[in-house]
Amino acid sequence: LEKLAVAAAKQSGAPLMKIHPARPVEEVPRDAILAAPDATEPLPRGDGTVLVGPEGGLTAEEAARFPRRCTLGTTILRIDTASIAAAARLLA
Repeated sequence: LEKLAVAAAKQSGAPLMKIHPARPVEEVPRDAILAAPDATEPLPRGDGTVLVGPEGGLTAEEAARFPRRCTLGTTILRIDTASIAAAARLLA
């Protein structure tokens, strides 16, 4: 995904977005915005950390770490698609 992000940023002139590898939920900043299927607010434009995945979802305890939530649409997306959708919304 990082190679795609670099190529897309070069092509479009958009800022380069940092894509972090998978890591334990405890290591994700608490101010990250959780992309959640039950959220109703769209992802705001601008800077921020968006948490997507894992496939199968987070446990209730893991999700409780992130009070800020957003929706990426009405369908559940795969991780790779969700990350692209989140990036597009941040840059829109």
